[in-house]
Amino acid sequence: MHPTEVLFQDDALPAQLPVCDHYAGAAIKELVRGLHPWAAAHIQTYSVLTPIAGTVDALNAAPPAILIGYPTAIRLLAEEQSAGRLAIQPVLAITAAAWIASPDRAAIGRAFACPVMDVYAASEFMGIAYPCRLGRLHVNEDWVILEPVDE
Repeated sequence: MHPTEVLFQDDALPAQLPVCDHYAGAAIKELVRGLHPWAAAHIQTYSVLTPIAGTVDALNAAPPAILIGYPTAIRLLAEEQSAGRLAIQPVLAITAAAWIASPDRAAIGRAFACPVMDVYAASEFMGIAYPCRLGRLHVNEDWVILEPVDE
């Protein structure tokens, strides 16, 4: 399921969309505000520096339709979900900004009972690579040039 299938169906969001409050999270919120002003109010950002209990409380109070964040942060939330302290049912978990290990992907998928999508992004450009239906990342070669560095 593509995130826009959930976010923009019937011009209404089913719940909050949490994203990290880092630069990219703020950029996502502003992008959505420009494209779909009515939807921007449904995007909540949470700092990864907030103690996990505070984030859990906030997410329980406004359950998200889609969970987006760093793999390590989403993994911590998955552990809270498995322990019963977090009780949300996102339809999709999206990890970005860092590589996600297979065991972490599996744990997140099990905890939230939803697919896990990994995107390759940076604050400077969030669309570096996207996954195909097989889960492999494909470079957005019309917009970026990747240069391997061997140091």
